[in-house]
Amino acid sequence: GQIFVDAGMLEPDKIVVRGCPRMDAFLQRLGQAARNTSGKTHQVAFFSWPLHVPLGDGTKFDLFATAAAVVRALAEMARDASSLRVVLKIKDQHMKAENGGQMSRFAEIIRDVSGEKGTLPNVVFETSRMATHDVILESDVICAMQSTVVLEAAIAGKPVVLPHFDDIKGRSRADEVL
Repeated sequence: GQIFVDAGMLEPDKIVVRGCPRMDAFLQRLGQAARNTSGKTHQVAFFSWPLHVPLGDGTKFDLFATAAAVVRALAEMARDASSLRVVLKIKDQHMKAENGGQMSRFAEIIRDVSGEKGTLPNVVFETSRMATHDVILESDVICAMQSTVVLEAAIAGKPVVLPHFDDIKGRSRADEVL
């Protein structure tokens, strides 16, 4: 509000700062959040991002290849360490996206990694629209990009992995989207 007043755009009595309901509630929860201190199980949360983002000229910059590589790496870690729990938090819009959405493609990666078993019991999908803050608070590490989840996890004091690996950063026009 003060920025608008200082810029001479509005008088103070014409401004009401309402806050951000999603963040305000989250900030209240942070003081009450219990940390996972048992040391027995660690949780890594992967938050889905779009398959691609549009560039100014209408072409698409692929992000799914990176998501698939991250999910594969997390599944391999979970396969090799039963004390690791991996939560794949999939946004509603990403479940229903083109080509059958991301869940089926990630499930295929998990089946490939698990081999004969077909599944990994310590890799789970979370699809509830309201679970974002719960997943952040229950996790030890967050992996995300192209999302406010990155900021929310950092505010919660969680280590955040932005998978801006060399292969994606080195692609033409990456600087426009990352």
